Amino acid sequence: MAKKATVAIAHIDADLGKPAEYTRGQLDRVKGMIRQIASQTMGGMRNIVKSGDKVMIKINTVIPVPPSAGFTTDPRMLEALIELVKEQMPARIQIGERCAMGADTMKTMEICGIVEVAERTGVELCPFEHVPFDMYKIDRPVSFNEFPCRGRSARLTSTSGCHDEGSRSHHLHRLHEVTVRQSAGL
Repeated sequence: MAKKATVAIAHIDADLGKPAEYTRGQLDRVKGMIRQIASQTMGGMRNIVKSGDKVMIKINTVIPVPPSAGFTTDPRMLEALIELVKEQMPARIQIGERCAMGADTMKTMEICGIVEVAERTGVELCPFEHVPFDMYKIDRPVSFNEFPCRGRSARLTSTSGCHDEGSRSHHLHRLHEVTVRQSAGL
């Protein structure tokens, strides 16, 4: 039987600021909500990220618009998640994306507020258009029948993420929906 995805929704009545305008206190509230979801659905961040892991957080910067437009990954969510991941002492944290519609990913990341978060948290930006990849074909696609995977030895995981064989990396995907999945056996 296939493993089902877990989607969690958190609610708080407190002021959380705006995607590009938030205080330390507002960021801490968002961080608390993500921590609560990770604890309730997966037993905490310690079960998702281990010390020494390589972590890739896959964001969504669909189009180059300011974060307040609501089309892209919310910088508050990203910054809070990075802080939670950092608590686990990973070897490396990257933010990865390839912008839709042929837009320049780095420029889009800047407009969407992602570059500022990366600079503040000290994590690495990884625009996928600058990463060599092979195309991986899916037999029975739901929406796309092929997508890029990094490197020749990449393999498809159950979370639709790509990992180099033998690496111990985790792919945190679809951040804006707070769906955090761990790939088994990596």
